[in-house]
Amino acid sequence: MARRFQSIVYNNKVCDAFLVTRNDGTILEFVPSVGGLYYYDFNISLKRHKDKSLQNTMMVETVEELHLNYTASELKQMDDARRLYVIMGRPSKADFLQMIKKGKLLENPVQMEDFINAERVYGKDLGVVKGKTVRIKPKRVTINTEDAVREN
Repeated sequence: MARRFQSIVYNNKVCDAFLVTRNDGTILEFVPSVGGLYYYDFNISLKRHKDKSLQNTMMVETVEELHLNYTASELKQMDDARRLYVIMGRPSKADFLQMIKKGKLLENPVQMEDFINAERVYGKDLGVVKGKTVRIKPKRVTINTEDAVREN
């Protein structure tokens, strides 16, 4: 964290918290939990912050960040699970997990956890989303031409 942020300050005489200053000047306050570990509560931080524009913040996890939670062999198993899912013709998630669970696929190295982790990291398969999403006809836009003529 010291390399990533501008400064990290801990002064137990002022408050029992780590104050981490980011490059944009905002301060993250890490407070102790009941067990003694320090954590950052995003919701409390937003309530304390006076700038209302930050209340519309969205936290995003990238695939690269999610990869850090898994070993190289787990990532390979996830890729194998996704490859098998495509080869099987992209069945429903429940059907695919049942095939794996009941051993209906011969010589299958993929486990249920591999497919679940793959969905957690990569999201739903794009072929499934494109193939099963139906276009909804948009509502017709009506333009009142009488008002447009009066303005000119």
